[in-house]
Amino acid sequence: MSDNHRNRFTLIRWQSLGIEQFLSDEQSGESPIPGKSDNVSLTELLDLIDQKYTMLRRKLLHRMIYQFSGETTWEILDESEKFDLLEQVVAHCY
Repeated sequence: MSDNHRNRFTLIRWQSLGIEQFLSDEQSGESPIPGKSDNVSLTELLDLIDQKYTMLRRKLLHRMIYQFSGETTWEILDESEKFDLLEQVVAHCY
């Protein structure tokens, strides 16, 4: 089986069986990633997932602010005002 085919198969298996299969493969050392020999700990994985969803949440809030304020108003704001507005909304969401 070629590396590309094996990697695609592994990805499909992870997508269908979920995080448990990924962690099981990591613990057994069956990493499908060429040259990868170290394992990912559960803590590291959860931290990466948290970072991913934090970025997605901020991106969604950014789009919501843009839609709410309107394109014209949004374009008038400078970058620091946009950043401050996003930070205010993020602070109220947590």
